[in-house]
Amino acid sequence: MVKAASTRLLDELPSSEDMSAVISSLPVQSDRDVALLGAAYVEHALTNLLKAKFRKLAAKEEEALFDAKKRGILSTFSAKARIGYAIRAIDKHTYDVIILISYVRNAFAHSLHRIDFTTSEIGEDCRQISKLMSNLMASKFGYTGGLVLPEYKMDYANACYITYVILLGALIIELGLDPDSQVDLAAPFPLQRKRD
Repeated sequence: MVKAASTRLLDELPSSEDMSAVISSLPVQSDRDVALLGAAYVEHALTNLLKAKFRKLAAKEEEALFDAKKRGILSTFSAKARIGYAIRAIDKHTYDVIILISYVRNAFAHSLHRIDFTTSEIGEDCRQISKLMSNLMASKFGYTGGLVLPEYKMDYANACYITYVILLGALIIELGLDPDSQVDLAAPFPLQRKRD
């Protein structure tokens, strides 16, 4: 059987500093990179949330659940979202946003069409993400002030996607942390946790 060294890049997570650098670089990446890296960030956060919600598992048990090479039942983004929703680790708004992000990611990863964030279908999905994130922020935090997008030289859908994947990733990470902590919605990239 062939062993690919590149699989190590999927198995080993980057350091927090490296992950912050990747997320901070999203505004200058290509649309395809933004879609793929942004979704990978949300998936990473979701994986950590599930691991925090599950009982402590031995490494082999965890591998059997999450490892794609071993066809783990939670090795895909959509499977993680579905189980997260089923066990009430995430609510319906969060679930719907994650599913849309996974569709956008899949379009960029697998479509043979030349697509970017100005493609009408991608723009429509990003508008849905924006609406769902507004509902999520209102229902979870009573935050109805709208989101001020950073001033990047990019189209609205791209800016929305970047902003919302970072925000959603931070919210998911927050769900797996201390329940008394809060997310600072005013802090842009990356979001910072604050305590009362």
